[in-house]
Amino acid sequence: MIKNKNISIYIIVIITLLVISYSFFNKKDDPKQEIILSIKDYILNSFLAELPEINKNLPHKIDSETTLLSIKYENNKVLSVYELSSKNVNNEILEKIKPTIQKQTCADEVKRKLLDVEIDFLNRYQKSNGDLIFEVQVSATNCV
Repeated sequence: MIKNKNISIYIIVIITLLVISYSFFNKKDDPKQEIILSIKDYILNSFLAELPEINKNLPHKIDSETTLLSIKYENNKVLSVYELSSKNVNNEILEKIKPTIQKQTCADEVKRKLLDVEIDFLNRYQKSNGDLIFEVQVSATNCV
């Protein structure tokens, strides 16, 4: 009888140890691990994910004088490159265009989100041969 009790206790101890070791060593990684992104990272990553699709539709004629050639992200700026076909661009016209470009950038809802997380916009205007005509940079400080 004592021998049977010892065997029973021995079997219970072995089963208990097996259950404990199974539960301890068979733990899987928690699939609910948190990924922490800043709002800037989230907005920027969303924009960068859409950028290839946007560029597929370029070049795009904006008006009779202006064609959008490319958009890219570099050095914490969204760089938009435009080609101007007009030969009659002078400093007086450029000074009038600059505030309009800044207002349009600030008024655009998507661009405003990027500006709010300190990502600037640089609009580069060039001739058809690639020579730079002028650039307009817009940052959050330009928006009221």
